[in-house]
Amino acid sequence: QRTSLEQMPGFVAILSGPEHRFEFGNEAYGEISGQRDFLGRTVREVFPDIAGQGFYELLDRVYATGEPFRARGMPVHLDRPDGDRFIDLVYDPIRDEAGAVVGIFAGGYDVTDMVRARQALTAANAQLETRVAGAVADESEKKAMRFETTIVLIRPKSGVTRSTARKAFFMKLLLSQSNGRSVVIKL
Repeated sequence: QRTSLEQMPGFVAILSGPEHRFEFGNEAYGEISGQRDFLGRTVREVFPDIAGQGFYELLDRVYATGEPFRARGMPVHLDRPDGDRFIDLVYDPIRDEAGAVVGIFAGGYDVTDMVRARQALTAANAQLETRVAGAVADESEKKAMRFETTIVLIRPKSGVTRSTARKAFFMKLLLSQSNGRSVVIKL
């Protein structure tokens, strides 16, 4: 059974007891953790750098309640040269024959490259949308300035009124609000 866990592409660890002592960790676990000596030691001893990130508390809660925890793209700061990582993570309780929680199965995948690629794509899309919106607005303004329109409103008994509009959409607005009055548009 441990041979199968060792060969998994994702990281796997088996933690025992309420102090979360490492009984097993596969090679992928060693890779993401930075090749630490973890067998026989507790999570708090092996990973002092994750204090304040909520991982200890999650393990304590899973152990106390027996309810599993799952997360996708969860950030984790480890003291590593390549900086913060993002992980898909599972903490599942391990139970004895009587159903009492005796440990935790910790497993997951390092999804840092995927999360960073998604973040870069999102940033590139936002930048592109901003550029397109700016270009469209500039082009619309240029087109609107080419259409200097004289609008002539002829009202019964009050004569002729002239005004100048810079944007083509004002013509539609004026036409829609003419309330039956005659409107002459001269281009």
